[in-house]
Parts: sequence; C-alpha cells; structure tokens
Amino acid sequence: MRKLEILTADNYQPYTGRALEGGGMLTQVVSAALDLIKEESKGRFDYSISWVNDWAAHLNPLLLTRAFDVGFPWARPECEVAATLDAGSQLRCQKFFFSDPLYEVVTNLFVRENSRIKSLRNEEIHGTSLCRPTGYPLHDLDRAGRNWAKEGKITVIRPGTVDECFRLLDAGTVDGVVMSELVGRTSINSLGMADRIRVVDQPVALTPLHVIIAKTHPHARTILYYVNASLAKLRESGEYEKIVERHLARFWEAQASPPNPAIAATPATAPKPAAPAAASTPAPSPASVSPSSTPAPSPAVKSGSAKQ
Repeated sequence: MRKLEILTADNYQPYTGRALEGGGMLTQVVSAALDLIKEESKGRFDYSISWVNDWAAHLNPLLLTRAFDVGFPWARPECEVAATLDAGSQLRCQKFFFSDPLYEVVTNLFVRENSRIKSLRNEEIHGTSLCRPTGYPLHDLDRAGRNWAKEGKITVIRPGTVDECFRLLDAGTVDGVVMSELVGRTSINSLGMADRIRVVDQPVALTPLHVIIAKTHPHARTILYYVNASLAKLRESGEYEKIVERHLARFWEAQASPPNPAIAATPATAPKPAAPAAASTPAPSPASVSPSSTPAPSPAVKSGSAKQ
C-alpha cells in the first residue's frame, strides 16, 4: 500500500501530545521508524498521523472498520489467558495484531498522601474505589491473579480524562487512580497536587505499548512486518535511544515547573461507577471497547508525515 493512515490521541504525555516535540515520545519513535521505510521506498510509500481524542472509539469502529490502518500506543492484554480477561480485553486479543513493543511503561496506584493504602495487598485494596478513565484498559487491575475488577473487589470509576480522575482523588471521591507513572505525574503536577498525592511503591504492572492493526486488514501481516523491521533498524542505529532520552529529560525538567492555576481550579465532577467487571465492556493506552458501547468518534485532526 502506498500510504499508511495512523491513529493516535492527545494528552498522553510524554508519549503522545500535539503540543510536545514531535507529537510526543512514541509519536516521534513511530514517525522516525516509518521515515526509514519512506526513505528506502524512494517515493513509493508515505504515511499520515491523525489525532482523534476519543480513545474509546479507536478500536471500534475506527480501526476495525479500517477508517485507519494502525493505531498506537496500545497495551497488549495477557492474551495467553484470554478466557480470564474482561470482554474488552478479549476483543483486543481476538481482533488485533500487536507490533513489537514501542516502550514499556510502569503502571502505578496513586493515592492521597494520608491514605491508609500502603501496598497492593488485597486486604488494603478490597472495598476501595479506583479511578481509570474511559478508554483505558482494566486488565492491569486483574493481573497476577489480583482480579480486583473481575471479581468486584473494587468499584471502578470511569470519568472522561486523567485529570478528572485526579480531581476526584483529591476531593476524596475515589481512593486511588491507576495510571502509568509519567502520565500520572504530569497530571498531578499540572493540577498543583504534587504535595497531596503519592505513589504506592509497588507497581501495578509493567506494560509494553504497541502499534496495533486489525486482523481483518487485508495488508495486516505486511504492515506489521515493515513496522517491526523499521523499529528494529531504529534501535540498531541508536536513534531510538536518543529520542527516548531526549523526551524523558524534557519530561523531568517540566515536572519542576509551576502548576497551571487555571487547570487546578477546575472542580471535580463525580461520575457514576462503572458496571460490574464481569458484565462491563470497558473502553486503551492506552483501551478496551466493545462494539455495543463505543461512543461516536471525535473529528480527527490530521498532521503530515513529517515529525509532528
């Protein structure tokens, strides 16, 4: 195929974000890898990256109906034990291929500074309410036999954004927020909550992020081959490491900057709890979505194939 249509979303710093250099760390990794293919093709290949800020719409309908060819960054559930997964994670395992990992993120539990929660032991977590935004997967909550969501050990609250989760935490409406470490730190810093929110030391999960493509795409295996091959070349050249180091350095520098007072002043609005995990179809990362629960997609904002 001559042009690859790629789908991502905003506000997943430092990994994706239109305001970030190159569209974010992983946007720049994907762009740099595909630029290698573009250069080798001598004009026979191009790509375009689009931003649709509705993670829940990415898998279905946008990727399953081939409105876009591939999406990123998405976590792969434990597909080897698919029968134990929630319905949304099963959909992802059944319907999509995953590239080689783009990057591995640490997923943490964020709690209030005075929280009684000190670890991830079941006796501390049982009966709590944990926040995970709509469009983010729930399978990390059930890893390692925890089955927090699957067995109803917790109440899952699903607002629209990461920031809203942290506002609810700060207001005492929820007991914790499950989020990748760097995304969570970005949010609490921008909201001015860094002195009131802490991270539980034990990680919830180590989660690789991938490019994904629907198994029904007529060129799925060919696209996956070229994506993986170009990622391997990017790593071998040393450019991958340079991109990651540059973005992480800028991320940690930004965490020392003052919070945005306008954002921090926005009050929290408590959403309704998610349906019980066994019957729910949670909307990723980051999402798990079922055909029956997919909201209408937001308009896409396209950018050229050069660095974003």
